[in-house]
Amino acid sequence: NIYEILKKKKILLINIFTDDPFNLNSSATSSKNIIKNIKNYDIFCIWSKRIKKKLEKTYKQTNFYYLPFGYSEEKHKPRKNNIINKKISFIGSYDKKRFNFLKRIKRKVDIYGNDWPSFENHKIYKYIKNKSLSKVIAQSEISLNILKKQNFLSHNMRTFEITSMGGLMLTTRTKEQKDFFPENIASFMFDDIEEINKKIEYIFNNPTLSKKIRVNAYDISKKHSYKNRVNCLIKYINANKKYFHSKL
Repeated sequence: NIYEILKKKKILLINIFTDDPFNLNSSATSSKNIIKNIKNYDIFCIWSKRIKKKLEKTYKQTNFYYLPFGYSEEKHKPRKNNIINKKISFIGSYDKKRFNFLKRIKRKVDIYGNDWPSFENHKIYKYIKNKSLSKVIAQSEISLNILKKQNFLSHNMRTFEITSMGGLMLTTRTKEQKDFFPENIASFMFDDIEEINKKIEYIFNNPTLSKKIRVNAYDISKKHSYKNRVNCLIKYINANKKYFHSKL
């Protein structure tokens, strides 16, 4: 009933959804109530082009807006730290596929996150954020970004956090990430374990190119702050205010 009350007050309802609404396997990700009430929003913002297409086919009366992730200008700042030679970091939560993938990486990886089981060749640290996150990325010669199944064809928050903090991103290859940070210009990418192991050695052996890509990524990242994301959404609303006003 809350939706009906708000509609009567002529309030524009916007949902900025940061997961996959169709994934009902976890209550932390979505639920039947979320699915049922998508139709009640005037604008439903979603971070994935693939999910947006799926939503548009299912809910033809709702306006869906592509709103990618970004970075926080307050929390994700570059730090001037000396890069630790051959340091590879991965910052993220435990996932079985991630675990199986990481254990096949030949070089030692420093893993920061919760609930990780032990590795023979990698070291586990507690979860980090903000200044600690910036420090680790600044010290890392390579910052890994291994996408989960939900993000596999798209991007994730770390896509913009690594680059905005001056890190060198080696990430799962996707079209969306290529659009944001072109491969071999502002990022390095991989498809499988064989390629990631080769890319790691390539990066270590090409420090001049790696530095250039790191700088390019940082320069590109500046336009992907959450402040800019909100400004884009506001412009979209203002450009279509007659349409939204007629719905109210």
